[in-house]
Amino acid sequence: MARVDLGPMNGISSATVTSITAELLSQGLISERPPETSRSGGRGRPKTLIQLNPEAACVICVKVSINEIQIVVGDFTGQIRHSTLHSLTTLPLTLEELCATLEEKIEAIRADVVGTYHHLAGICLAVQGVVSPNNG
Repeated sequence: MARVDLGPMNGISSATVTSITAELLSQGLISERPPETSRSGGRGRPKTLIQLNPEAACVICVKVSINEIQIVVGDFTGQIRHSTLHSLTTLPLTLEELCATLEEKIEAIRADVVGTYHHLAGICLAVQGVVSPNNG
C-alpha cells in the first residue's frame, strides 16, 4: 500500500504517516517496494508502496499431539515459512523426557532460521487434550 493512501484510510495526516513509516523503516519492520514502472495515464511520480518486512520477525509454533510433534515457523507477514512433523511415541514419556525432546526440536528449528529473521518474537505451544491446571 502507498503511504499517501494510509492517511485517509486511518484518519491521520500525511505528516503523521510519514513520521510513523520513517520509524518503522528505521526499525526494519516495513520495507519499500520498487515503484511500479507501468502506469496507465497517471501523472507525476509513481506511488512508492510499502509492505511488512517478512524477515523482521518470526514465531515458532509447536503443536504436541498424540504420537507427534508439529513445528511451524511463521514470518512477520503471517506466512508459514517452515514446517516439520516428528513422530514420537508420547504415552511412555516422562515430563522430563517430553520437555527435553521439545527443547531439542525447537532449538534445531531456531538454529536453522536464526539467520533469516531479525527477531524471534516468541514460541507458542499447543497441547492436544485436556490439561489439568493442578498437575499438568
